[in-house]
Amino acid sequence: MQEIRRPRPCQHNVECKDVTPVTPVRVTYVNFSDGGHFDNLGLYEMVLRRCKFIVIVDAGRDPAYVFADLGNAIRKVRVDLGIPIEIRVAPPKKSKGPVNHCAFGTIRYSAVDGPVNDGALIYIKPVVSGDEPPDVLNYKAAHKEFPHEPGKSLSEPQLESYRSLGLHSIESVCGSSWEEKGIPLFFAQVKGELATQSETDC
Repeated sequence: MQEIRRPRPCQHNVECKDVTPVTPVRVTYVNFSDGGHFDNLGLYEMVLRRCKFIVIVDAGRDPAYVFADLGNAIRKVRVDLGIPIEIRVAPPKKSKGPVNHCAFGTIRYSAVDGPVNDGALIYIKPVVSGDEPPDVLNYKAAHKEFPHEPGKSLSEPQLESYRSLGLHSIESVCGSSWEEKGIPLFFAQVKGELATQSETDC
């Protein structure tokens, strides 16, 4: 008995179906994606759901610090949803004073929803500021592209350097006098510390 096999669908046909706003409940093939081609940070969906407090860790490879993923997300949110996001970021080499591991932004929900509370955004980007543990600085000295190296296979020193840098970044964001507190107070603390640093730099 001859086996009859269905021909595999054309990839373009499957992708074209994703363009339409309605996806049938029963389909033979589904194009499964992580969504990175639209918004690599997940910011769009969180703003769409009107989240009040958002923390984003942008681990996308960005050796020149042009913040492409952040810019793309902000642009899409403003064009599609009409909600502006106010945030100032700068490459480490152009920053005055100490290098910050995060930036604070305001999501202007009130621009669309009227008299409501705006949202708050903490944006964290991996950066070597110079006050990291010695082993991380040693790895950076030997690997100039760190923390934006290409490839997905990590050696043990590489993995530990990224882990240690991530821990250092979060500890820097939380501050030396960290104690458990509510989310609104935490966001207010981060915003206040960044504002104080900006005034000091001036």
